[in-house]
Amino acid sequence: DFIIGKLRAIKSASEIDNIRKASNITSDGLIAAMKLAKPGVWEYELQAVIEYEYTRQGAMLRGFPSIVGSGLNNLILHYNENTRQTQNGDLVVMDVGAKFKAYSTDITRTIPVSGKFTDAQKEIYSMVLNVQKQSISMIKPGLSIDVLEEFARNAFKKLGYDKYFIHGLSHPVGLDVHDSMTETVLKPGMIITIEPGLYFSPKDKTAPDKYKGFGVRIEDTVLVTENGCEVLTSKVPKEIVEVEKLMKKR
Repeated sequence: DFIIGKLRAIKSASEIDNIRKASNITSDGLIAAMKLAKPGVWEYELQAVIEYEYTRQGAMLRGFPSIVGSGLNNLILHYNENTRQTQNGDLVVMDVGAKFKAYSTDITRTIPVSGKFTDAQKEIYSMVLNVQKQSISMIKPGLSIDVLEEFARNAFKKLGYDKYFIHGLSHPVGLDVHDSMTETVLKPGMIITIEPGLYFSPKDKTAPDKYKGFGVRIEDTVLVTENGCEVLTSKVPKEIVEVEKLMKKR
């Protein structure tokens, strides 16, 4: 298994093409969901419009069960019941990935169902986005994934919120959405995710009141190149202004 894992770590040109295609298809699905989202829409409706795009574009499988968590459901990392009706003021975490010719991708976007982030939501979203973008900017051959993980944790620690970052920053992507991790030092041809997140449970007495009850995760799938990296999932907006602008088009 270890030898096969090492062989799977570096992707061939055709493997990269398949993951790029899966990423573009998933991005189109997320863009469609952003345009559909409004208070009262059901989580499964957002799932349906995302997965319709998979099928329409020839990705007949999901890389994993689609996660569409609104309200308190966005605090559950692997929530995939997708049965709740959204309400005004909700954030919706959509963590999804098509599988194209056996190869998966993995993208997460967090959107305000009303089309506009509240001030408190903007504050946390901006923190997560900044850590994500800084982490991506560090990616290059020779860097250890452990260094990236440590950077993200320290960045949130300086902000005073590291205890709310409750999962890992990164995992390899390939034939499986969580591909085998046999190499921790990045090499050209590797494909990994970068997915920081902050989650504030209403039960957490130490969490600031204005943040209680929502979580934010932002995730992209990234190819390590000879000189740095390429974000394969950049087609779907993640800047606050771009997300809100797109959602006005519904």
